[in-house]
Amino acid sequence: MIYALVLFIFSILIVILINFLSSHFKIFIYEPNLNHKEKFNNKILNTGGLIFFLYLIVLYIAYIKFNHLNNFLFLTLTFLIGFFSDIKKNFNANLRLLLISLFSIIYIIISNNQILDLKFNIINELFINYPFFSIFFTSICLVILINGVNFIDGVHGLTLLYGILVLAFLNYFIYFKLGLENTTETGLLIMPILLILLIYNFREKIFFGDSGSYVLGAIIGLYVIKLSNLEGYSYPYFYANLLIYPAFEVFFSMIRKIFYKKGPYQPDKKHLHHLIQKFYQIKYNYNQTNSKILCAISINLFILLFNLVSINFYQNKYILISNIFIFIIFYTFVYLLLRKQLK
Repeated sequence: MIYALVLFIFSILIVILINFLSSHFKIFIYEPNLNHKEKFNNKILNTGGLIFFLYLIVLYIAYIKFNHLNNFLFLTLTFLIGFFSDIKKNFNANLRLLLISLFSIIYIIISNNQILDLKFNIINELFINYPFFSIFFTSICLVILINGVNFIDGVHGLTLLYGILVLAFLNYFIYFKLGLENTTETGLLIMPILLILLIYNFREKIFFGDSGSYVLGAIIGLYVIKLSNLEGYSYPYFYANLLIYPAFEVFFSMIRKIFYKKGPYQPDKKHLHHLIQKFYQIKYNYNQTNSKILCAISINLFILLFNLVSINFYQNKYILISNIFIFIIFYTFVYLLLRKQLK
């Protein structure tokens, strides 16, 4: 309990300090690209990712002691890609994807930390006999997750709430369902900073930025890969249920943009969260800020209900796989319905 209180106090202090320095030196001020992001009347600081990463550095020094240097280096490189994207608005999306993919492959090869068990013997034997396939599959999953968490970072609190929800589910799962012993690497230690950043994000004081969403996606990805490799704790389809939202967001967005003859990585305002936000604005006359917050809460409420099913059937891979398809069908139906109504 005392550690949680210390981390909350530290989270508040680091937010206040970084925001003061940002305002004083007039750096990291949010500048919208009106083709993709809205303009706001008040000044908003794009410091969320930097604050999050500095918090992680302190955690590694104080708690984790850099026992997993490969993990820290990968998170650092991922942060730098997002950080340069935040400060350099024309940082090419294809180049970012290429760099994240390259660093992911290198990390997985060096750390030998890859997914080996998908609960189907023929696939498991393929992964064991031909490690290339396992490395490739794990890299694809990690890259999709990192980019997916970034894709959903379009309305206030959506990414932060999703990260909090996923970490809460994962920790409940390993502590109360599986009985895994307590460890400093479970993600609980980053809850305080995520909650503080969420409050500031809701109040339009801070944006998480590409750097924040990239690092959060990477942390969740590394955590899930680690769990998948622990003997007796490999439940890949439960983890897939938790992560299907950002993963399918990437796939659906790419297909949608190709269908409408746009670049698959070209940013736009046609994601599901944009449509839900617009629905709240038009149907219920909510302003921009409140519609964004309601959108984030609505999506995460559905994810909560969806995963209450998955956590109760975590041992049945067929129910979990079916649940993923149900999510995909429901997502697609809601998207097409909203798109039709909002034309």
